[in-house]
Amino acid sequence: MYLFVTCYVDKNRYVDVWQERAGKNGAVKPREWNSFDTPIGIDLKPTGVVLSNGLKLEWRIQESKRLKRLQRSLARKQKGSKRRNKVKHQIQKEHERLTNIKTDVINKTCSLIYRYKAVYLQDDNVKGWQEGHFSKSVHYSAVGTIKRGLSYSLRIPTVFLDKYQPTSKTCSVCGYKNEDLSLGDRTFKCPKCGSEY
Repeated sequence: MYLFVTCYVDKNRYVDVWQERAGKNGAVKPREWNSFDTPIGIDLKPTGVVLSNGLKLEWRIQESKRLKRLQRSLARKQKGSKRRNKVKHQIQKEHERLTNIKTDVINKTCSLIYRYKAVYLQDDNVKGWQEGHFSKSVHYSAVGTIKRGLSYSLRIPTVFLDKYQPTSKTCSVCGYKNEDLSLGDRTFKCPKCGSEY
């Protein structure tokens, strides 16, 4: 049995608390949230996100050489020994360090996206990517966390489009739909208005 609770928070009250929050040294500095007064479209990729203004954000936080070395060392240790427990603790710390790096990148990406007026993105099946061909790329970039963060966000309105809607084949200027576009095409040139992107 599950219980879903929805809480509505006054946005102005949230912003006032954020502006009056004290820093590490206890000083209260006036904060200002610089925002762009335009909506943005987001295309999720297994390695990151692409914004409709042409900005590409890609990252790959994979296992470090130290983690691989510690895992090889753990395999050689005798079960139940103190050295094995010590190496297991070091592996946990390394996993935690990599998770913190990934969380930091995701928070900075979401912070940039929150500065726009509204967000439009397709409701892609990221879990299907993870179980298929792009499993490592999705794991290293954690784009599913960005999608989840945008869907739960109270800062900006987020609109999810149908995943089968042909947004790549439709011109964003005049609305012309080009049926001849294949997956290998990286540029779109509209034959009606001449826009290219």
